[in-house]
Parts: sequence; structure tokens; C-alpha cells
Amino acid sequence: MTEDIQETENRGDDGRFKEGNRFWEARATHGRPPLYNDPDHLWRDCCGYFEWTVDNPLCEQRHSSIKARQSSPRCRKCGP
Repeated sequence: MTEDIQETENRGDDGRFKEGNRFWEARATHGRPPLYNDPDHLWRDCCGYFEWTVDNPLCEQRHSSIKARQSSPRCRKCGP
């Protein structure tokens, strides 16, 4: 409860921290922990993702009608 009071005392009326505030130095961590600590693990996951994108291409279906003839071909949006 005292931490909430201390944090609000360091803020101005608009909700921003007051100039010269050093409240941010009390934080325990500097952002979230990394997802990959090992570059090889990151590389394997990247290669797995790239293989998945080849096996599951992003397709779009275009609808067109020219002189009462309708068609809706499926086209790849990107990739090889």
C-alpha cells in the first residue's frame, strides 16, 4: 500500500512522472527475460518456422466477375 502512495506522489496532475524523478531506479528487472539464451536454439526455431511457412503458404482468394462470368482463383500472397 505504501508503494502505491509513493508512486502517486512522484507523478504530476497529468499522470506523468515529475521532472527529476528517480523512481524508475528502484525496479527489480530491466524488461522481460530473453526467450532464447542459446543461439543454436533460436536458429532451430527460426528454421522450423521457415519450413512451416513454405508448407503453409498464405493464400488469398480474389473474386472477379467479367461479363457475367465469375471466378475466384486462389493466389499466393508472397513467397516462392
